[in-house]
Amino acid sequence: MKYKSRRFDFLPKEVYDSLPKKDLDRLDRYREQYRKVVLREGKIQRDENKLIKLKEELKVMKSDLVHSGNTMDYLRNNFSFSVSISPLKPRGKTNRVYYNLSINRVGTNKSVSISGEKQIMNLLTDYYKGNKTKLKKLNSNWKEFLKEETNLNGEVISLIGSCSHFNSVFGDILLLGLEMKINSWDNLIAGDDALDAELFEIRNCPSLAFECHQKIFKIYTENFYKK
Repeated sequence: MKYKSRRFDFLPKEVYDSLPKKDLDRLDRYREQYRKVVLREGKIQRDENKLIKLKEELKVMKSDLVHSGNTMDYLRNNFSFSVSISPLKPRGKTNRVYYNLSINRVGTNKSVSISGEKQIMNLLTDYYKGNKTKLKKLNSNWKEFLKEETNLNGEVISLIGSCSHFNSVFGDILLLGLEMKINSWDNLIAGDDALDAELFEIRNCPSLAFECHQKIFKIYTENFYKK
């Protein structure tokens, strides 16, 4: 019988040639199974390579689709976009913090640097001049607001950022994220808008329910949180 060296080179030729038929049959079955495994692995590898290529093609197709959609924007009756404000790195000798305004739509992103926190508050106060409801919210006591929602007392350290979105019930909503210094966490309880209140480590925080909350949380971890 011809020596089958492809998978049996661990056997000396003289040993292989002297094997009884039952052992040869067992080795043949092993080699056949090995052949099938090699073929299946090859097919999987080819399919994986094909899948990678298809994903790359899909990415290009999506990009083309977004571009095509943007060319038809003038046909729309209304537009949906989001606005966010995030802090830039401190500048100058006083480490003054300026903010970046970003307006986002699908496939489009425009950003511009704006003033510091004090100037932003002055501009908002001037813009809403005469609107008592807006001014009341703008100048409200943040300690009382925090107390109402979480039963905690504290003080505002800084403005983290903001995010806006359209709500079918309330219309356009502007959400401000504030960094707070809490006096004591012992009395933490959920307010009217939550079933429960619980503390998480930054790195283990679960996904937040609302996109704007997630955006502000990301701004905090990238610009404020000291690891």
